Amino acid sequence: MSCSKDRFLNRQVVYFKLADEKKFNWQTKNKYFSKTEKELLKSVPNYKKGRFLEVGCGEGGNLYLLNYNDSLIFGLDNCFEKLRFAETKLLNVNFICADALNMPWKSASFDVILCRDVLHHILDKEKIIKEIKRICKTDGKILFVEANGANPIMKSFALFEKAERGMIKNTPMRLKSLLSKHFDNIYIKMYQPFPIFRVVLHYKYGLSYLGKLRLVKFLFDPLNSIFKWLIPYYRWAYSVILVKC
Repeated sequence: MSCSKDRFLNRQVVYFKLADEKKFNWQTKNKYFSKTEKELLKSVPNYKKGRFLEVGCGEGGNLYLLNYNDSLIFGLDNCFEKLRFAETKLLNVNFICADALNMPWKSASFDVILCRDVLHHILDKEKIIKEIKRICKTDGKILFVEANGANPIMKSFALFEKAERGMIKNTPMRLKSLLSKHFDNIYIKMYQPFPIFRVVLHYKYGLSYLGKLRLVKFLFDPLNSIFKWLIPYYRWAYSVILVKC
């Protein structure tokens, strides 16, 4: 068990060691893909005034798309290189380099918290959930966005990329079971039934430059509509879970 744990942790360290500018540009500048990313984030509570935090913000792609200019915004990550890059792209965000399992804020510090694609990279999921709940105000909201390991596209990616293996067991029902231990009000919505566009337009393994062509929209949008009927809802690619403290 110890060797397995060490191997898991080492993979995460290597995987998230450096800033990934190509990933940031893919998420924020690729015309078609950035549109799908905005749709994925549209469930983030529309809180224009208050304190907003993203846990595991990386290069800041999500914060860039959200564009919360009227809030006091914070981004936390444990990779200094990613945060240094993020600071060049988001001048209105307060970035903190720290461990998400032990965050440097007092209890009830934030109105809204976003945690995207973080849980499946953490061994002690109970601890990080407790920590996120601790720093959220009693009337605050938390949005967890997680890839669904039951989706064929996401599962294939997890099998291909070893650092993403935690995604395989990351199903909506397991997430709901995990979060229900800590929250009473849980709302789950699924997105992207079969996102083949994530493969075709991938910034490393695909043809990302196609995202700027209008033809791509006319190809993928009808496919997405068809996949909504073919793929069971619980197997869609992303679980977006809103909880109220």
